[in-house]
Amino acid sequence: MGSPTSWVLLGSEAGVASGHPHEKVWTRVATSGDVAASTFTFTNSTSSIYNSVAILAITAGTYDTGTPTSAVAFQNDGTTSSTSHTAPSRTGVVDGLLCTSHGSDTGGTAATYTPPSGMTEQADTNSGSGSYTALEVCTLALSSTAATGTRTATCTTSRPWKGSAPLAKT
Repeated sequence: MGSPTSWVLLGSEAGVASGHPHEKVWTRVATSGDVAASTFTFTNSTSSIYNSVAILAITAGTYDTGTPTSAVAFQNDGTTSSTSHTAPSRTGVVDGLLCTSHGSDTGGTAATYTPPSGMTEQADTNSGSGSYTALEVCTLALSSTAATGTRTATCTTSRPWKGSAPLAKT
């Protein structure tokens, strides 16, 4: 999967055959031209692969535009199926924002998520013919440098999964 022009790849982790999905996380500091954009095009070079995309906009002036995010951390279950899809714990950032993703190759079954306790769900989507992927994105405002703890979303379908956790910094 490729990103639109001038998006920066923050992190990527390969998937496993018959297991957890591949995941990429990009960042971009929006410009005035983005306000008028009605679409952003993410490319896919393999026709048999389904993708989900969620764009999370963070208010201007809220987070550091020079280095708005820390490196992303990933967690997965290999080829084991479960309804509990976990994003890894991170070291907190004072006045930061924890962003988590929870994704699954749903095997053609429609799926939705219940967000981790205390987090705000920003996106919950299926994509592809027969809904082969599901993706949820959640946020949580942070007030300290304490570890965030793992964050587990509940999926309506028991399938292999992957979670990620980048941090937005002030």
